[in-house]
Amino acid sequence: MYYVPQVLAAAGVKSEHSQLQAAALVGVCKTICIVVGQFSVDVYGRRVMLLASVGAVTASLALLSWCLGNVGNGATASITLAALCLFMMR
Repeated sequence: MYYVPQVLAAAGVKSEHSQLQAAALVGVCKTICIVVGQFSVDVYGRRVMLLASVGAVTASLALLSWCLGNVGNGATASITLAALCLFMMR
């Protein structure tokens, strides 16, 4: 959460205002998913939630590493932001 502006700066977002707005969006996504997760764990159980979380974290970090590795080759800041939101939603 603390490094979202720096990651977006590495992805090519120049404006500090845009970086902070994106960090706020990531925080909102995280908050919403915490509330949803609290109610979902009673329905699905901890094991299912853990396995889904591991899969989502792996996919989001793979996408984020691809985005940061291909900044000049077509990877956009919006894809990077989506990967960050997906990682925080775990």
